[in-house]
Amino acid sequence: SPSKYDILFTGDWKDVTVDGYLEELTKLFYNSYPRLYQRWGNGTEPTTITFKADNNYDGVAYCQGTTVCVSTKYANSHPKDIGFFSHEITHSVQQYSGKLNYGDDVAWWTENMANYGGFRYFHWSNPKYVQVYEATDTSLQDWGYEQYGNNKWFFAYMDSKYPTRKNADGTLKYGLIDSINKLIKDNNTGSTYTDDPYNTTTPFNNVVKQITGYDCIESLRKRYVEELRQGTWTFKGFADYEDNWLTENIDGIPNPEYPMVGEKLHGNKTATQLNNTVTEGTNLCLGGKVYDCSGYINDNENAQKLIDGDLNTKWCATSSNVTSGEYKLNGVKHWVKIDLGKEKEFNTYTLYNTRSKEGFGNTTEWEVLVSNDGNEWISVDYQPSNNSAVSSFNIGNQKARYIMIKIFTPDDGVGTLRLYDFQLFNIK
Repeated sequence: SPSKYDILFTGDWKDVTVDGYLEELTKLFYNSYPRLYQRWGNGTEPTTITFKADNNYDGVAYCQGTTVCVSTKYANSHPKDIGFFSHEITHSVQQYSGKLNYGDDVAWWTENMANYGGFRYFHWSNPKYVQVYEATDTSLQDWGYEQYGNNKWFFAYMDSKYPTRKNADGTLKYGLIDSINKLIKDNNTGSTYTDDPYNTTTPFNNVVKQITGYDCIESLRKRYVEELRQGTWTFKGFADYEDNWLTENIDGIPNPEYPMVGEKLHGNKTATQLNNTVTEGTNLCLGGKVYDCSGYINDNENAQKLIDGDLNTKWCATSSNVTSGEYKLNGVKHWVKIDLGKEKEFNTYTLYNTRSKEGFGNTTEWEVLVSNDGNEWISVDYQPSNNSAVSSFNIGNQKARYIMIKIFTPDDGVGTLRLYDFQLFNIK
């Protein structure tokens, strides 16, 4: 670990049974906290953070001073959701207490800057956890200055349009976010500043006007929404941001990978759809296990339901349920990986789509891939536009242990996935 920063684990971690959970948290801390500290710290913030697990805490997580606490129950029930730690350690760098309204007040800036800290310096520094949103998502446009609104793109917009730059003499010309952060940290008035987005007379919005020319943050947000709707600005990643230099070349910390949203990637082999669907025979998925998926709404509709052979259960997920984003960079909305338990021979699959049980919202674009080791995948079928309620496909003779299904267009393009069953056969 870098000598300047350290992490301590305390509390009930022995009761967190998720394999690799502490290892992932350790990676998160050492890759994210030094960047957050270097950008928004002033040297007085803590360099050692304690991660505490608590059996008696009923919430998700919180930050108190130098300690970030997580509920052991939440950790065990959400094994892949560790991104909230990046939100909490951003609070450790902010240290706004007594300087900006907090507590009973909205404090939207404090919470949403913490969202952005995690979004940029955790989620978008590693494709495994990247968060990809659709430009048409209305929650990106009007989040009402809620404490935990979906305003990550708005903060990315501010950094894109008004970055911190280095002058020829080596001094800094602070951008918008960094100027507001500095304003708050330098507040020695004895009273808290307000982050009221509408009041044009506050120190907060005076900084906004000085940097942007707009009289308050709300006026700037309206301009952002206009550009978003017109398509003159959209978010594809941080690789081309002018202010990346602020958080690069930190001793002992590798520079980010800077993943970017790219073109849709898929195989080009489209399997033949059979005239007669295969609904009987030995279903080779039975006894298999879903070992990775993009997410699901609840335990009763998790991805394992996709291969349980029960046509009355389903895998259901919305775009907000996607907990990992590495495939979404290339147009995939949802995905699932299946371990058949051992290598098996098969040549046909049957998919029970949404309309097999409901009157709307089929998945219409998907891809099926196979693998012998779970690492190298071969595409055996790409269906670009198929609206069948129940359909079977001949994918040729295959011999593999692992199956992956990528969903490009769920729910006729809306984003909600409902698939009732995926069955695998070896038809002679």
